[in-house]
Amino acid sequence: MSMTAPSMIAVLDWIHTPLAELRAQQAANRAAQEGPMPEDVTVTKGDNGALHFTPRDGVDRVPILYFHGGGFIAGSPETHRGQCAWIAHFTKRPILSVVYPLAPEHRYPEQRDAARAHLAHTSGPVIVMGDSAGGAMAFWAEAAAPGRVAAVVCLYGALGLTDSASIRQFCPLTPALPAPVIAHFYDQLRGPAEDLLRDAADAQSGAIAPVIMLRAQNDPFGDDTAFGAQNLRARGRSVTVIEVADVGHGFLHDAGKPSGKAARTALRDVADTLNRLIDKG
Repeated sequence: MSMTAPSMIAVLDWIHTPLAELRAQQAANRAAQEGPMPEDVTVTKGDNGALHFTPRDGVDRVPILYFHGGGFIAGSPETHRGQCAWIAHFTKRPILSVVYPLAPEHRYPEQRDAARAHLAHTSGPVIVMGDSAGGAMAFWAEAAAPGRVAAVVCLYGALGLTDSASIRQFCPLTPALPAPVIAHFYDQLRGPAEDLLRDAADAQSGAIAPVIMLRAQNDPFGDDTAFGAQNLRARGRSVTVIEVADVGHGFLHDAGKPSGKAARTALRDVADTLNRLIDKG
């Protein structure tokens, strides 16, 4: 979400709203935020709520396994339909956006295990990618078959921090993400923050795939990216961090709108970086 949200986007009460209502409101927000989708990408429904995104010229390229955001307690492939379509458009790669168990009905490590199972059920080399909570899911997925992962892409990932300089600076400026909400996400997940951060940043045996991380300047989760990148580099991983100025958490959902130039530029930068790394490999 950008620092100033459009009036049609409701500020959610993540803590007090009943879950079914919260998830419906979040889905409505994302539908209002979506905007037009690229004409060169076909979207089809798969099994168990998954969505397939097929760009016109990308059928034979290494595909992307995508994990949506939503604080581990909301979201679905549908809430990220527009964003994934634009990622497919810029990368020219097919995407499978998958469903995973949400908290609090399902507790950590069910999410981690589901991420690994999704990767285990794919064949051939694959790119794992996710935004926000889905960024942690992407790192967890890699552990299932690290030798088959061509790259890991983490878009402003939620990697476990509940107190950081970026949280203290930007939560007061982000109505939808006050600090108690970030703590609430992890409380609902029931995964200790330090365990999540360690699991998400840990270099699994044989994990050598390059990592791309996107950091939004005005994002409470910005230091998750900074610390995650630092931890990964300390373990010998190649990490590219793409910094995007003057935007906040969730801004990529604006990619289809006329006002979403920053989102489109960022996704194009991610795609160009990813394609260079894959082509180089």
